[in-house]
Amino acid sequence: MVVSFAAISSATLAALVLCGAFISGQIAVGLLLIAGIIVGAGNGVAARRLYATGLPFGLTSVLRLTVMSALMLGGTWLLGIGHIWPLILGLGLAQLALAGSAAFVAVRA
Repeated sequence: MVVSFAAISSATLAALVLCGAFISGQIAVGLLLIAGIIVGAGNGVAARRLYATGLPFGLTSVLRLTVMSALMLGGTWLLGIGHIWPLILGLGLAQLALAGSAAFVAVRA
């Protein structure tokens, strides 16, 4: 339930970022933020699927962090170092949505 709620929260956040990007005329920054949100939102899904494999949680955490870092570095390499901050901010926002979703579901239970 937490992962699906976090995915909905991240999709809503991405839609708001897209609207804000078009309104402000900063479409490139908005798209980079959305890319970071997409990568960050995938973290919850990956955690749930990897946990089901029975592998140790520490190992799967390192694997997920490695993949997310590689995606961020790859995006930075493709777009230039000046574009890293919107990617990282989007990733952080998605992680906040995941943590907020977990807190919301825990309080409701």
